[in-house]
Amino acid sequence: MPAPCPHSPLFRWLSRTPAMLPGVVAAMEADEARKLQMIERLVPRAIGPLFQEFAGMCGGQVFEGLKRGTLIYSRFVIRKL
Repeated sequence: MPAPCPHSPLFRWLSRTPAMLPGVVAAMEADEARKLQMIERLVPRAIGPLFQEFAGMCGGQVFEGLKRGTLIYSRFVIRKL
């Protein structure tokens, strides 16, 4: 039987994938140019840095935290009961 979700009694974990940091960091690095081009094209300059951080751009807190291992990336599949 799937484990209960600790955040809500209405959900159960179907599967839980452990941290996949090397692949996640490599994918973020590989997608850097595309994300930057999209942000520059679609987002006003004044808020561009906010979108860059949200997108996990290289040098940002999210990216660096994942790279150093101080931020954990997890993927979960849950089902509503």
